Amino acid sequence: MRVKYRFEVPFGRKPNPTIRPKTVSFEEDATLGEVVELAIDALVSHLNQLGDLARGEWSPEQIKSRISVKAGFPPRELNYSPLTRNDLASKHGITKNALLQVSLNEKKEFKFVQRVVPADNSCLFMTVAYLAMERTRDPKVGNRLREICIDQVLSNSSKWTEAILGVPPDEYVKKLADSSTWGSYVELVILADYLGIEFVAIDVQSLQPLSAGNPEESENIAFLLFDGIHYDAFARSPVDSTDESQDQTVFSRDERGDALKQCVAIAASKNKHRQFTDVKRFKLRCLTCDKGLKGQEEAVSHANSNPGHINFGEY
Repeated sequence: MRVKYRFEVPFGRKPNPTIRPKTVSFEEDATLGEVVELAIDALVSHLNQLGDLARGEWSPEQIKSRISVKAGFPPRELNYSPLTRNDLASKHGITKNALLQVSLNEKKEFKFVQRVVPADNSCLFMTVAYLAMERTRDPKVGNRLREICIDQVLSNSSKWTEAILGVPPDEYVKKLADSSTWGSYVELVILADYLGIEFVAIDVQSLQPLSAGNPEESENIAFLLFDGIHYDAFARSPVDSTDESQDQTVFSRDERGDALKQCVAIAASKNKHRQFTDVKRFKLRCLTCDKGLKGQEEAVSHANSNPGHINFGEY
């Protein structure tokens, strides 16, 4: 495999033209994650030769957060995510003769933003999909994450017990299999364990961050916004761009503190304008039968007692 480099802004000067694409060897059973890491290591080696890392302009962590890897001809972005990193590289068309193009974006000013996902009873799964699955809003990916939660409980009932799930595992599985069932903190915990990512949900009303996953073991962290009934994603984006493909949604442990501070600031702004739902006091109306309800508990009870009554409007 050869690794070719492209720089949008190569630190104010052109890369050394004498440094040619580097040949990187890997085993036939190498995973996509292993190949991408080899490509990143080749880029770091290339920059070391240019002297940029020595000057401290770019750390290895900054490089990993600002690269894109493309393969094939014409080059196409690799579908690289926590769900695909353990795939065989050959499954993605990467062979020993492949040419990988590693692009390093210019150093830019960044801001944190809220990325909205559909309010379709699967907002938690769709938010995780945006954060961990290459910024997708494909409902099929959200449904797959719902299925993963079910599979994890079925395959390891000794780990995912009633004490954690709140109900017996068989009852939990039956309920979650219904696409009208909302995702909750429990599903966030299961997905954090499966994906190896610490998810931090920030509640707009209380401004308290709630962590799902083990901060001591997880190298990667992602942030969610929760307004009482709906989840959205947090992302870091260039200040001069609206292109979501440039979003960074997963952060290293070293970036946790600063990222959390900026996400809480966005939540605080929404709190100031009361852009949240108090689930204990808010008033709802069932859009199926027009019955008035108060709070989340009444809404859940009404939905459980009346099959199909799952759409509510706040008033």
